[in-house]
Amino acid sequence: MVALALQAYAPAIPIIALNRIPYAMAFAQTRSRELLIYAAIFSITLISAEIAMVAAGLTLEAFGFAYTLGIALATLWIYPRVRIDEMRGMWSIKEVSRLLGAGLITLAGTAAIVYALQQALAGWALAQWVVVITGSISSVLLLVSAAQMLHLVDAGQLAYLFRGSRR
Repeated sequence: MVALALQAYAPAIPIIALNRIPYAMAFAQTRSRELLIYAAIFSITLISAEIAMVAAGLTLEAFGFAYTLGIALATLWIYPRVRIDEMRGMWSIKEVSRLLGAGLITLAGTAAIVYALQQALAGWALAQWVVVITGSISSVLLLVSAAQMLHLVDAGQLAYLFRGSRR
């Protein structure tokens, strides 16, 4: 059941990682209106999608897919509102393609690793823990690698901040 839940939530992992920047910026800029609308979009989408998917016959995976849809729509809404000064002209087709590419690389890589581990460790008592831990670590590493490889703007900004905090 854990593996099924992780597979359903996997598409949300890169979105969650990427939405932390604009979400934190909204707090720093004291944009309570934007944070409230973000929460409303997320909650309404999450609940509506869960109801629709469960009614359509999906089970545990409905919650993961609904979460992914809710966080994606809320992030798409808040991102340009808190980064408006830095983002003028940034949301080009090329940039959106890079973001989608990073998400797809992370999703495909994590899914392949999790699937391979499930097959290789079938019947082993601690297999689920190994899959969860390895899948989580590989997801983060794949996201960081894809972001650097695709030259995502936020990845460069984060790297700069981390280098500066070590001084």
